[in-house]
Amino acid sequence: MSARAELRPPAHRPGAGVRAAGRALAAVCALLMPACGPGAPARAPDEQPNVILILADDLGWAEPSCYGNQELETPALDRLARDGVRFTDFHASSPVCAATRLGLLTGRYQQRAGGMNGNTVENVHQPSFERAFEALLPRALRDAGYTTALIGKWHLGHGRFGPMRHGFDRFRGFLDGMVDYVTHVAGNGRHDWWHDETNVREEGYTTHLLTRHALRFIQDHREQPFFLYLSHAAPHKPFQGPGDRPVITEGREGGVVDPRTDVAQVYADMVRELDLSVGEILDALEALALERHTVVVFLSDNGPGEHGRSEPFRGRKGTLFEGGQRVPAMIRWPGRIAPQRVSATTLSSLDLMPTILELAGAAAPAQPLDGRALTGLLLDGSEPEPRALFWEHAQAKGGLWRAMRDRQWKLILGPDGQEPRLYDLSADRSERVNRATAFPQRTEAMTAATLRWRASLEADAHWTPGN
Repeated sequence: MSARAELRPPAHRPGAGVRAAGRALAAVCALLMPACGPGAPARAPDEQPNVILILADDLGWAEPSCYGNQELETPALDRLARDGVRFTDFHASSPVCAATRLGLLTGRYQQRAGGMNGNTVENVHQPSFERAFEALLPRALRDAGYTTALIGKWHLGHGRFGPMRHGFDRFRGFLDGMVDYVTHVAGNGRHDWWHDETNVREEGYTTHLLTRHALRFIQDHREQPFFLYLSHAAPHKPFQGPGDRPVITEGREGGVVDPRTDVAQVYADMVRELDLSVGEILDALEALALERHTVVVFLSDNGPGEHGRSEPFRGRKGTLFEGGQRVPAMIRWPGRIAPQRVSATTLSSLDLMPTILELAGAAAPAQPLDGRALTGLLLDGSEPEPRALFWEHAQAKGGLWRAMRDRQWKLILGPDGQEPRLYDLSADRSERVNRATAFPQRTEAMTAATLRWRASLEADAHWTPGN
């Protein structure tokens, strides 16, 4: 039986391919060696667990039904949250795609790791990347004996700045910030679909293809520890569901794509396909008896675009209000992380690299990390000490913005000339009432701390100011 053929999604049945994929894996598993059966991996469940890091693209905090969305059901994400811990105060290190990815994979503020305050452009050529990527998460895991794969979106450069040069053994997906879900052409009009470092033609809806490749990687590497970074395109624009027509073709330039008139429906379809993909990953782990050997992490890279949900928080992608960088996040490890937990601890995507390294027994990089390991919080529920978090983002037309979070207090500093904004999130989650005048000493102290943080970035950053 050809598992590859079974995993191909029929064009006339949107989503059927990914739903069939888990069933195909179970059938294939029954025919393969006994290693597929219960207890197959030779290592103990807590000895170098597999790690699957699933990153959604532009999925808002309020999008999954387990976060209160009553208009759209996301049963797989609900299942993931039910089986592990769901975080309600988890933040991406940036309100945009590329910068979050650099922080996520280095465990350091992306301004420190690569001087990045926004999104990269195609074919980034910054010498800083070579240094910053020396301590990338996949390389550290590969050094610890893991097989590593990126399936999906990279968005951190081409050529020598691509994923295969920085710790990934396998790459299936695209390099730029978005592709047409049908043609796999990027916004610059160039075909952008890769198998390792070869540009290939592969038919299929992007979410289905990424799921298929992820399932194949899991199956092929089930007997040794693996790290799978499944970086989805959905629900980032262009807004296309399975079976929709192409909107970006080769030779066409321009990153802005007009959505369909029924964009709310197609957006919901894209989120459903994302949820189906997560479900198929969880089903495959069960079919291959890998559930207790695998840590599954899910989060979004930033807040929603123009069609997502971030209620009750203010702001969207590209802003430093809570809606721009507070994201849905959950972690599951059956048998080690207690199920049905909800954590309101203030956390950052920067924390994932040190956490994964510690769970995997991998050596930490030489340079200090800005994130911190959450092992105690995950395994025994011990709360970490409170700490401040910082953000900096250069808006394309809105100047440089900075923010600081200290417990319930949130400070936002706009471009020169704007008054600081101070919000008490314990009483004002929507950041509507500026308390800076009422609490001048707190405002001054947090402003000074933010400026000291900025100075520390320039003091030891792997970049040259002005790059």
